[in-house]
Amino acid sequence: MICRKSVLKLLLSLIVIGLIFISLLLGYFVVERNKTVVLPKPTGSFAVGRIGYDWVDGSRNERKLSIWIWYPTDLNQNAKKADYFPNKWEIAQERDSGITSYLQQNFGTVKNNSYQDMPLSTKQTNYPVIVFEPGMGNIVFNYTALLENLASRGYTVVGINPTYSSRYVVFSDGSVAYRTPEGSMPESNPTDKQLNEVGAKLIKTWTEDMSFVFNKLGEINAKQGSMWTGHIDMAHLGAFGHSFGGDASANACLVDNRIKAGIDIDGYLYGVEKVPEKPFMFILSEHQKNTIDLQEYHKIREDFNGLKNDGYLLEVSKASHFNFLDNAIFFSPILKYTGVFGAINGERGLQVTNSYITAFFDKYLKNIDSNLLKQKSSDYPEIKIQIKK
Repeated sequence: MICRKSVLKLLLSLIVIGLIFISLLLGYFVVERNKTVVLPKPTGSFAVGRIGYDWVDGSRNERKLSIWIWYPTDLNQNAKKADYFPNKWEIAQERDSGITSYLQQNFGTVKNNSYQDMPLSTKQTNYPVIVFEPGMGNIVFNYTALLENLASRGYTVVGINPTYSSRYVVFSDGSVAYRTPEGSMPESNPTDKQLNEVGAKLIKTWTEDMSFVFNKLGEINAKQGSMWTGHIDMAHLGAFGHSFGGDASANACLVDNRIKAGIDIDGYLYGVEKVPEKPFMFILSEHQKNTIDLQEYHKIREDFNGLKNDGYLLEVSKASHFNFLDNAIFFSPILKYTGVFGAINGERGLQVTNSYITAFFDKYLKNIDSNLLKQKSSDYPEIKIQIKK
């Protein structure tokens, strides 16, 4: 009897200790995920405006896109900071993530550097345009640090949320389009053939999204009565993207002659038959030593070797595939402890990436040269750079 009571007492003690531990852990998550996080300050001289549009491509079935634009603005007394995620997008994100949203950063506590619905800056007559597409499943707000920085340097930066490929896309009327199997890459042990076939089909859709957006920009630039009228420099267009969005950017550079230069951030070229014949940059994370990762790494190096001139290959030491997202500086312990993010400091990784992206587009869209594109820089020891001229 005494032994049985001792066992029960021990079990109760363990249960109490377990409950205390769980309570402390939950308390830690609540406190940490709600701490304010401030995105890196943009490096340019312009304040940054942000505005959203819903654009429908009538030439394709069910191709409605949510477009968000970051652009140079002049601050006034009516300037209002934009939410990191617009309210309806934040609600959709929490619903999509479910209970796991409590194990990561509360996006409502993230402070960005953009001002909502501001007029375009009058400091220049017009501004070159760069179109951006995110990685598969992601949305453009996940890359705000990269997009804000370019806008602060005098670019109009247009972010496309790929409908049915992003986990969710929220339109201005509140309707939500969720990711579908048709809009996604196969996940259950696909063959290389399946990956390339599905990838090629999706790349075509994403590339058509880019070309449609360039068409639409031309329309609003010519249309009277818009804040954009005559202020979009359609002679200097660039494209870039992360992961699958980088693949689409490479393909867009091939098929759309209006694009002058492009960047692929850590993207494997699914279904892209040849590399662009215009200035192009590959930015790579530090690839792991597993077979699949090494295959992709060697394929990207082959693609770089196929560039004719004005080609660049950058490798960011200690960065992983997801260090190019804002999430690299957010509270996300599970992702960090499981190696989703590399060992490089999150803010430093974004700073390095921003510096080279800006240098590249400054050279090929503004004719402003940079030593960063000539040789390895002592300011950025994390970067290995190869150049084809």
